[in-house]
Amino acid sequence: MDIVNHAIAGAVIGSKWDMPLLGAVAGIAPDLADVRLLYRRQKNPIRFYEITHSVELCLAVLSLGLFLGDKFLAWSIAWCSHIVLDYFTHNRKWGPKFVIIPIRIQIRFDEWEFYNRSWWRGFFLNLSFCLGALI
Repeated sequence: MDIVNHAIAGAVIGSKWDMPLLGAVAGIAPDLADVRLLYRRQKNPIRFYEITHSVELCLAVLSLGLFLGDKFLAWSIAWCSHIVLDYFTHNRKWGPKFVIIPIRIQIRFDEWEFYNRSWWRGFFLNLSFCLGALI
């Protein structure tokens, strides 16, 4: 999913705690691991990208958010929204996976690019996600 949709989803989550900007930043934070992605499409993810998009890190961030309270909880849920939304819009190579235990349990999708079928699936998934979060 693109960085704009991640920022929107994060902002919606952050707005539940009156912190939409914090949520937007947390929503794009996993993609900031590889700054090259912001200006040029890469062939393969770097190891740090795989770690920031791992299921283990998502669970650790969420656990820490539950432990530390409101502000960090908003950040951690927005971060995890990025991983959940990427799970349904990326293929095997770029999708979130387990890093420590090298298995990949995910539904397979086309490579995500602007305005192809996978982009529209991601867009409607994000729209549904945001509407559900606002309720």
